[in-house]
Amino acid sequence: MDKESSIISPAKVKEILEEEKKSRELNNVQNITLDHLKKYVKLSTDESNEMISELINLGYISEYYANKLTEIMPTTPDTVKSIFAKEKRFILEKEQIETILEIVDRYNK
Repeated sequence: MDKESSIISPAKVKEILEEEKKSRELNNVQNITLDHLKKYVKLSTDESNEMISELINLGYISEYYANKLTEIMPTTPDTVKSIFAKEKRFILEKEQIETILEIVDRYNK
């Protein structure tokens, strides 16, 4: 990833769009995105950032996957495995998956 791009959590996108909506009319794509995020984003930006930090601090989860986990909020080992299915550099151990699920469970509302 280059300096120009960065990963933004769905919670942050929701927050940005809600702020933008206060000052101007959103276009159709932005409205559809905001509606989707209102339905499916369960965490506030602060909670999302905390969870992402916790996951990254485990030492084996990248920022990309930490964001994916906050977006999907998996509740089963199979869902965690499916998120990492394309990752060929390593395979999560059972204990690692359990730790991920424990963290997600603490934030799941």
